[in-house]
Amino acid sequence: MAMQRFHYILIIAAALVFSGCNRQSDDRVFSEKMGFYLDQIREGLPPADGIMIYNPEMILHLYDTEKEFVVAKWDNWENVDQMLNSIRNSYYHGLRPGDYHLSAIYDHINMLASSRDADPARQAAFDLLLTDSFLLLGAHLAAGKVDPLAGEPRWSASGVDIGQDWLELMEESLAKGQVARNLRKLAPLHDEYTELMESLAWHRRIERNDGWKLFLPETPLEKGVRHDDVVLLRERLDPFMEHRPGDTSDKDLFDDRLHRQVKLFQRTNGLEAHGVVDRATVEAMNISVYDRISVIKANLDRWRRLDYPGDHYIAVNIPEFELSYVKGGKNILTMPVILGKPDRQTPVFSSEITRIEFNPFWFVPPGMLRRTILPAVRRDSTYLEKRNMEVLDQDWRPVDPGSIDWNSVPGNEFPFIIRQRPGPGNEMGQVKFLFPNRHFVTIHGTPYLHLFNRTARALSNGCIRVRTPIQLAAAMLDGQDDLTMENILEILDTEEFTRVNIDNPLRLHVFYFTAWAGEEGQTHFRDDVYSLDQDLIAAIEQLPPYPEQPLRIEYPSGMATIGETEDSGDE
Repeated sequence: MAMQRFHYILIIAAALVFSGCNRQSDDRVFSEKMGFYLDQIREGLPPADGIMIYNPEMILHLYDTEKEFVVAKWDNWENVDQMLNSIRNSYYHGLRPGDYHLSAIYDHINMLASSRDADPARQAAFDLLLTDSFLLLGAHLAAGKVDPLAGEPRWSASGVDIGQDWLELMEESLAKGQVARNLRKLAPLHDEYTELMESLAWHRRIERNDGWKLFLPETPLEKGVRHDDVVLLRERLDPFMEHRPGDTSDKDLFDDRLHRQVKLFQRTNGLEAHGVVDRATVEAMNISVYDRISVIKANLDRWRRLDYPGDHYIAVNIPEFELSYVKGGKNILTMPVILGKPDRQTPVFSSEITRIEFNPFWFVPPGMLRRTILPAVRRDSTYLEKRNMEVLDQDWRPVDPGSIDWNSVPGNEFPFIIRQRPGPGNEMGQVKFLFPNRHFVTIHGTPYLHLFNRTARALSNGCIRVRTPIQLAAAMLDGQDDLTMENILEILDTEEFTRVNIDNPLRLHVFYFTAWAGEEGQTHFRDDVYSLDQDLIAAIEQLPPYPEQPLRIEYPSGMATIGETEDSGDE
């Protein structure tokens, strides 16, 4: 209540300031003061003490100094009120209101309200602060605070196509009194983002209630056990007692209901859902609410930088080790996947699946040729024959492996092509999905099905291996050219290479989300398999960078950056 009253008083003060400005302020003096500030900005200097402008080039164009007078843009207190509320509401998006000149804006309102006569210099500085706040907050809501390309060179996901004329947007917002509305529309409007915002609010509520207690049970806990630690387990899984209406005499009994809660917690944390409170479950329960909040904020920023995938696409979430086929906005098929090892990471990218190969060949990539194949052939001259591999020259003509001096052939400039013929042991499995991308990544099957029994499956050299590729191919083709499941199986039985062009290419999105809100209202968390969260969280907590050089006009600046990582190569 005190904060609301303080905000209300400031708004009244702002109204008085602007009404006074309209009656008494000398437009020419204001224009001269603003002109001086704009000259400072043009020279790469702060316009005034304590004021840092993040979008100098945009501001110079917005105020259009070629006019006879530079006029105030924020001369309507209702627009100021909406801007202040938008800045404060950025907190609910996981952003920091202090990044958007909030303190400086309040300071200027206080100074202007306490002065008997309007001060054109302060009014001009106040105007600049509000304009820069609009541009900076708009940019962060529309495309994220952290620039992914600065720290993740393999990032090539479909970014947000803002398609926004920022000059026109701001002028329209001010003219129509729609500052808050237009800023709100820049943020993602889909359910996934909104639900994650709600999760952030729920976890912050837990944090305000001093978080959850450290849970260190003295004995193994499972269904049927009666122990004092069961009471603590209930409190950890239901911190607000939202699922326990009334008291019960069996608080210390591990009953069926608690068993279901434990299994739900395990599923939402990527653990084996057996219902027993084992070491992995206890470790997940003891991750602090503060750390969970940081991870949620990082994933909100990931959503802001992504284009919404639509209602018909294939999605792979790397930390989840799962592929989903979404059609008509509904998830119609889900399957586990194997992804790149931490030192051979699967990139985050978007593309379009255009072709499917049945009984594919596997072409040995240069990296694996140097690291694995050549050393193996040098040790065993029958290695290629045992693995159904053949050697071709650059004109795709067969070459007798026995005619090659394997001990002297260079690995870096290998003059031949090695490929594995179709068959049960082919590294690509029986089906391969092709899509253009600069990372040389494909989706394919694998003969090593036992690897899907693992919970963490960062095991490949970057490509995406699926457990049931035949099922995925049948769903994608949906009977195209009579390619039903039965016909596909007949093609596979021939072990002959067959390529099919997809009539309606399907969008593919490879994401990296370590937190998301599920359909059951629970927040899912996954291990940060590539250790990307920490740098992203740190970048989100930084102040926006101050530009030293003029910036591009078409996009507001102030995007934070993270440390660089190395390209991981291909499979």
